[in-house]
Amino acid sequence: MPRKARITVVGAIHHIMARRIEGHELFFDDSDRIYFRNHLENLLLKSGYLLYGWCLMSNHYHLLIRINEYPLSNFMRILNGQYAQYLRKKIGNRGFIFQDRYKSIVTQDQNYIEEMIRYIHLNPIRANILKTIIQLDTYPWTGHSILVGRKTWSIQNTIDILKRFSKDKKQAVVLYRKFIKDGLHNESSLYSTIRATNYQKENIHNSGNWVIGNREFISEAFENDNQHKTRLARYIREGITIDEIVSKKAKQFGLSSGEIMHRGKNNLRSHVRKICAYILHCTYGFPVIAIANYFNISSPSTSNLIKYGALLVKNKDIKN
Repeated sequence: MPRKARITVVGAIHHIMARRIEGHELFFDDSDRIYFRNHLENLLLKSGYLLYGWCLMSNHYHLLIRINEYPLSNFMRILNGQYAQYLRKKIGNRGFIFQDRYKSIVTQDQNYIEEMIRYIHLNPIRANILKTIIQLDTYPWTGHSILVGRKTWSIQNTIDILKRFSKDKKQAVVLYRKFIKDGLHNESSLYSTIRATNYQKENIHNSGNWVIGNREFISEAFENDNQHKTRLARYIREGITIDEIVSKKAKQFGLSSGEIMHRGKNNLRSHVRKICAYILHCTYGFPVIAIANYFNISSPSTSNLIKYGALLVKNKDIKN
């Protein structure tokens, strides 16, 4: 039976897992983990993906990321390919490193993300590498220590996760940590689906193996995935350039495109800049990287422009 096509939804959060072939060691020591983490950071900066949670185990790893139009398959090919090359050179192995394809689960944003974070960050305790939450607080190979403020890694997005628990950062850390600790005794029912997917127990009739969420989200995920695979970006269909769109939108607000190129803080120029980024990406389908190059900023900064631009368009009822 042919393998089921992996579901990829642009803008959604994906739980990624990749395992070393036949359960062999993927990370032999901390130097391997450091190499992988540095490589991952470079790819996140290049792609503009947002990292929410992660864990490096002895023979596999977990990532929780929000993707954009940068192809997830390309991201994973580079991530696993370069690390495999590094590891083969280190251990003198010319064979395969990773077991089959990486596993990817599209996850609904509301309510499910916290559970995915907990599942990922509790891996070292479930595997008896660590015994207590206190040990996990300072363990350097999951995102938990960064969320509780005991370690730092600028590429990990902690703000969006902590604010799910409280607007006050200190209180958010306390509530997040309690949530993680509670998971030691109360496992979510969705964990069985995650484990089944991770260990390749896939059922072509069970969409839960690829998408986790309510019925409406699952339906939308399949629909959006299909649209993503078949649609032709509007800017290609209509032969429109970024500069044309920016100039038109700037004129609408009484500005020049040159003015929008200069960064501002909470003024008309900065608002129009965000609106342009949103329209370029969400209406015309320009890649984040192309928009980033136009404005001469990083991909993560561009993703933030798009995010806040969406709010401005919604609140101001601006036509695309």
